[in-house]
Amino acid sequence: MSAYHLRLRDSIALGFSFAASFATVTITKSSDWDFTVNVMLVLMVGFAFGVAGAFSSERFGRRAFLAEKALQAETNRADNLLVKTFPFEVAKELKLNQNSPARQFNNVTVMFCDIVNFTEASVQMSPEQLLAFLNQTFSAFERITVDHGCEKIKTIGDSYMAVCGAPIPANNHAERIIRLALALHEAAANITLGDKPLLLRIGVNSGPVVAGVIGETRFAYDLWGDTVNTASRMESLSPVGAIRITESTKNEIGDAFTLQELPESPVKGKGIMKSWIAIGLKQLSAEESPGSTHVAA
Repeated sequence: MSAYHLRLRDSIALGFSFAASFATVTITKSSDWDFTVNVMLVLMVGFAFGVAGAFSSERFGRRAFLAEKALQAETNRADNLLVKTFPFEVAKELKLNQNSPARQFNNVTVMFCDIVNFTEASVQMSPEQLLAFLNQTFSAFERITVDHGCEKIKTIGDSYMAVCGAPIPANNHAERIIRLALALHEAAANITLGDKPLLLRIGVNSGPVVAGVIGETRFAYDLWGDTVNTASRMESLSPVGAIRITESTKNEIGDAFTLQELPESPVKGKGIMKSWIAIGLKQLSAEESPGSTHVAA
């Protein structure tokens, strides 16, 4: 803004210098006082118009500058909101093209996490307490999700949905999700709901999904397909405090985790399925540990 003040001041100084110089020359060269007075009046009027023009120019420039600054602030606010609402890659597409086409991802892992004891505890909470609790809890879940290279998709009541492998493909998507699920259980142990620790039930499944943005007035990035439905079924069938995974997820994670096989059981819409409980990271023996050497007897 100081630039505009300098422009006005410089304009006044330049006009005054020109008027003073012209008046000096006129006075010294002419003996006709009537002519000199007329010239001085013309110079004063011209100088006044010049000052008024410079002042108007500065005000116009100042307003344009402030309007541009306000527009940039609104643009930055909209961009930040876009990034907070959608995955970064999707937000970038929406900003550049105003749309983000649906895409098929053949290898992703989907996780559903449900707060088991929320319904019972929420009855004794005020609306403000309920909202504050969910905001604090899911915000913590979001930070953990980002730390594990996964993507939050949405919250559904007291349930939390995340994915790895979309919209950015990842070779170790299943391992990341299991690590995320374990971290969520660990975080929940330090969160109190009512007078009890937070209890979670988690379901995981791997496979293909379709992902995209839907809506006209309220946009949402979501996933569709049998992989998503099966992950939701795993969550609803999971024991409290456990992480129930499908055979497809088990095949993806290999031997990285300690698993407990469950009896085959019917799953709605899927028939009889195998499933496992992911207990934790497998502890390597000294012979399996990287860098260890085995000496034959």
